Amino acid sequence: EVVGDGLPEWAPRDQPWRFYPGFRAWLDDAAQSVAGWAVEYDAPLTAPARSDLALALARRLLGVIGPRLQDLAETSDLLFRGAEQAPSAWLRIWHDSPVMLRVMAVAWRQWRTTTEELIARMGADLPQLVPGRLIAAVESDAGDRHCDGRGVAAVTFDDGSRLFYKPRASGIEQPLRYLLDELDSTHPNLPPLGLRLPVMTDRGDYVWVREVAAANCPNPRAYFYRAGAMLRVVQALGATDLHHENFVPAADQPVLVDLETVIGPGRGWAGTAGTTERPERLDLPGPTSMVNSWTDGPPGRRSLNLGALAGPEESLTPDAVPTLVQAPGGGPPTLRHRRLTTTNGAALPRMDGQPTGVGDYREDVVAGFADAQKRLVAL
Repeated sequence: EVVGDGLPEWAPRDQPWRFYPGFRAWLDDAAQSVAGWAVEYDAPLTAPARSDLALALARRLLGVIGPRLQDLAETSDLLFRGAEQAPSAWLRIWHDSPVMLRVMAVAWRQWRTTTEELIARMGADLPQLVPGRLIAAVESDAGDRHCDGRGVAAVTFDDGSRLFYKPRASGIEQPLRYLLDELDSTHPNLPPLGLRLPVMTDRGDYVWVREVAAANCPNPRAYFYRAGAMLRVVQALGATDLHHENFVPAADQPVLVDLETVIGPGRGWAGTAGTTERPERLDLPGPTSMVNSWTDGPPGRRSLNLGALAGPEESLTPDAVPTLVQAPGGGPPTLRHRRLTTTNGAALPRMDGQPTGVGDYREDVVAGFADAQKRLVAL
């Protein structure tokens, strides 16, 4: 991102990171493609949403070549001479870095394929799922990309509601949803755990998921009880990487919204299912990342805990983040490395809008964990 005074005249004020030469012409081409697809598939896209989809091309390109461009920015003003010199500038860059040309071509091809596919599915599904609503904004890079550039997209409508598009089969969600239902019906003498997943519409090769709204928590003891129960369930499934950003703090429980790593091989019950014996040593909560998930930096710097039950705490990132900063007087931008302030605790219950730590509620976590264990053994 380029910040500060002295940006070139041709750099758009509202998107300063679009200063890279040539991107304006590419974005114009992308915008024409999006407009054509919106008409072809009758997708209810507003002008800002169409712009979002076109800008996603620039973000993809910067995602694969950004580090190399930052290196060039430190040693040359080649990239900052003006839009009219863009073609020759890029030809020189590609001559020296042919791999950059290759990855840019792949990013462009993937953007075209996946964006047209997304718009077609919007036109086919959204008038039935959210009748009468227009798409106000699209965040097409709301998750990691898999399967030839496909990724999660967050679709915001003109009434503020949101759906998430996930370009994959519902696979993991269905058995987990079934298991959670079975846990509540197995022990009729115990109150239901009430664990739930987001509401989902299955379209075979892809799904639409309704947004789970974060909300204030009226009963943190019940919230942490369900957090402990979910911990035991995902631990038994061998889950990994369920850090704080994979949950949404609803009013009554942390709702798991990213199930990509919820089922894993080689862990979980380890042969103890159906017994009351103490689980094997591998059946521990650590790998789930719900309790702790430490991110380390250079020696001497404090680690950052991204566990779902960690925090809330504000601290600096262990590693420095590179940022391009426009030099005063209009000179070439310079690259600076700095540690940024970040906060954990995204999965913790909210009270008056602020996250509440597990400190006073450890016994509730343990109680939920134990009750889920009883139900699992009964199953």
